[in-house]
Amino acid sequence: MKILVIAAHPDDEVLGAGATIAKLSKEGHEVKILIFGEGPASRESIEHTSIKKQAISAAKTLGAELIDVLSYPDNQLDKFTILDLARAIEAEVKRFTPELVLTHHFGDLNQDHGQIAKATFVACRPAANGSVEIWCYEVPSSTDWIVIPQDRFNPNLFVSIDESSWELKIQAMSEYKSELRVFPHPRSAEALDALSKVRGAQAGINRSEAFWLARKVVR
Repeated sequence: MKILVIAAHPDDEVLGAGATIAKLSKEGHEVKILIFGEGPASRESIEHTSIKKQAISAAKTLGAELIDVLSYPDNQLDKFTILDLARAIEAEVKRFTPELVLTHHFGDLNQDHGQIAKATFVACRPAANGSVEIWCYEVPSSTDWIVIPQDRFNPNLFVSIDESSWELKIQAMSEYKSELRVFPHPRSAEALDALSKVRGAQAGINRSEAFWLARKVVR
């Protein structure tokens, strides 16, 4: 199966679905990653080439391939129309023809995440030749901070994660030198570990990454 992971910023793909990417890659699925914004390059003196190298290393750690880190400005994706963002996604969907797409949840507090989710829905809208399955992932310190009840992340799909896949997720996160935080920040290794166990407990398994299933067509 071909799987396309779409992220607003470098590290979102690992935070939201890193262990799932590792698991699916180990099972023989082809996983590619497209990242829109430069993330920490907008806050710190980090060159685009350095960010891209980190993203390439993180993807390789998970057994995936990075398509690109585009140069969209951090926390400014609302300056672009959904159609503009969707066209960038659409180009990769046509080129790669994925059967499954993983993207952000539309209700995230970070507006870039919401913009990418909506653009993904547009780019992957049902067509006569088939419909792409879409899973929406959560990003700690964004998805969990939303306060509007109807926009909250309510997972309905749980992926069982083995320990080796989990370790690869943490290794991939460590490739992003400045993005792991100190506990009790939601993006600390301890908090990520706790969340995976809570999500697992919700589904009666040891450890899980959770998703909201946006679309699935059963033929």
